[in-house]
Amino acid sequence: MADTKYVRIGAFIVSGTLLAAAGIVIGGAGSFGAGTIAMETYLDESVQGLAVGSPVKYRGVQVGTVDSIDFVFSQYKFAEATEDLFEQYGRYVVVRLAINQSAFRDIEQKDVNARVQGEIDRGLRARIASQGLTGVAYIEIDYLDAGQNPIFKPRWAPRTFYLPAATSTAARITDSAETVVRSLEEAELDVVAGHADLLIRDLTKALNEDVVPVLRKVALALDEIQPTLTSVKEASGELAPALRSARAIAEDLEPVAKDLRATTETLPETARRANEIAIHADEALTRVTASVDELSGKIAALVDRLDAAVERDLTPTLGHLRTTSEGLPEALESLKVTLKRIDGLVTGERADIAEAVSSLRQVSRDIEQLSAHAKRYPSHVLFGNPPPPRERR
Repeated sequence: MADTKYVRIGAFIVSGTLLAAAGIVIGGAGSFGAGTIAMETYLDESVQGLAVGSPVKYRGVQVGTVDSIDFVFSQYKFAEATEDLFEQYGRYVVVRLAINQSAFRDIEQKDVNARVQGEIDRGLRARIASQGLTGVAYIEIDYLDAGQNPIFKPRWAPRTFYLPAATSTAARITDSAETVVRSLEEAELDVVAGHADLLIRDLTKALNEDVVPVLRKVALALDEIQPTLTSVKEASGELAPALRSARAIAEDLEPVAKDLRATTETLPETARRANEIAIHADEALTRVTASVDELSGKIAALVDRLDAAVERDLTPTLGHLRTTSEGLPEALESLKVTLKRIDGLVTGERADIAEAVSSLRQVSRDIEQLSAHAKRYPSHVLFGNPPPPRERR
């Protein structure tokens, strides 16, 4: 009874194996019968993650596989393998591709080379791309800017059709970051900042030691002039009553001109008042003249003191400020050149940064979907699909 059971199990395993092999043969019959076109490209960067059998995709559609990966110096022999030649071409990796003939429908083998060469002139290039979260690399064939991705001309004769390569997005981002760091190091921002700090210190010192004392002296001179101005104001106040009296006399003389007979009786009194006003005006004028003379003397003395202060303090200060500011244009020009170089680097790499950001967004969406699926079906993520139910006999 036990032997019969083992025979049945063995027969089931053998039948299943034969059926699986037949399915593989039948399913791959179209691929075995389809022809391939051999192409090769040369990469001047790391091919980490790329392996034999990795897919080759044209705009996301798989059109072939990677056939082999090796160094150029291992595949091609140079007549003179000098050290300079090895340093120039020893870093290149040759990647041979097997492109399905079905990707070139209704085109004969002899016409494929001319067709692909025309597309290469329009910007068709091969480059390494990363696939999803796994980090597995593949060869991507797509149209790029021919001006920014020139065709590499090898010194050897390619054994198969040559498809030019372009630098991958990851390598371009790495090179751009290194270029920015080197530019920042060469910019000597610490030197520029040191010059600016020294200039600010010199200006502050000049203001504290030269300009501020001069301003204080001017303030003291103004304080000394203040009493003189007060005296002039008081003299003006004393002169005002005399002017008002003169106006009153004019008003009094107007009716006298109209009626001379009436003014005869008041003439002695008017003469007396006029004499008093003249005496008072003469005294006020004398005081004003004395105040003006005194003010003129003080102003002249102040002007002399200001001239001496300017000659002694302000002129050396201005010379020191002029000497200090001579180094400012050079520091500002160095800072301007640095900012222009940084702006040019950021502008030139804007397309690569945008492409990197797009790839990061795709990775984020993949992680979000995987996390949501793991939360809903944790057992499916850990153990896969459940086994089929057993038949009851």
